[in-house]
Amino acid sequence: MLDDPARGKGHGRVRGSAVKLAIVRQKYTPFGGAERFVERALASLKAQHVDVDIIARQWTTPTATPTPSPLPSPLPSETPSAGCRVNPFYIGRTWRDWSFARGVQTIIAAGKYDLVQSHERIPGCHIYRAGDGVHATWLALRAASRSSLARLTERLSPWHRYTLHAEAAMFRHPDLSAVICNSHMVRDDIARRFGIPLEKLPVIYNGVDLEHFHPRLRATHRETMRAKVGAGYTVPIVLFVGSGFERKGLPTLLDAFALLPTSAAQLWVVGQDKSAIAMQKKAQQLGLAKRVRFWGP
Repeated sequence: MLDDPARGKGHGRVRGSAVKLAIVRQKYTPFGGAERFVERALASLKAQHVDVDIIARQWTTPTATPTPSPLPSPLPSETPSAGCRVNPFYIGRTWRDWSFARGVQTIIAAGKYDLVQSHERIPGCHIYRAGDGVHATWLALRAASRSSLARLTERLSPWHRYTLHAEAAMFRHPDLSAVICNSHMVRDDIARRFGIPLEKLPVIYNGVDLEHFHPRLRATHRETMRAKVGAGYTVPIVLFVGSGFERKGLPTLLDAFALLPTSAAQLWVVGQDKSAIAMQKKAQQLGLAKRVRFWGP
């Protein structure tokens, strides 16, 4: 594919030279799932002589503090790869996503990269990783449990309208070669909604480091951790891990948790979300203040 001149500008390369790959993630934080996916892929890609750049608006590291700039500029040296920052001025999330997408599309059109693999819904990328599923499906599922006024507000939301348009345009763009799906559910949903053939929708499950998460580590850490936070040794712990609380079901989990006997279990929430304070208030209103712990990211 990379040597096919019919693929257009930016897709041809000299045989034997390193593949130039750009990975796009608008906001890079050290605790995000997509970001961990990128970090763990970088070493393997470089071992296969792939020249990898990261394209991002913001890359958060312990020592790097990005500064706004309307033009692409080198990312901080603390990042795990070379790359460029695309950080044009914006107000509001609709303008934020649109302006970042325009910046990335300008880079794609310049033909610097053989492949551009995006974690954002950007028409014109060559490979998209559908880590968040289909936005249209999420809105449909969400609407089923919301009031008529909330559904109307959602339909009129500029950000949702933009995201739906960008999603459809990306999936139907002629330069999209493949969509990485992390489940058959996501694959089948994309195929059904957008008519993409299954051969362009490979399912690649999220990898697990079997040493880092080996069951024997329970003996090393379990009792120590429980004692440190005063959880006791026999109380069942329900663990919720993830940012994006509403999309991943935390409100529903809190409602369900309130139905359990008062001494049955504790719920630990690990993740960062702008609705964290609202979720803490919801737990208090359900009488769960002493049984639900919010640990942050």
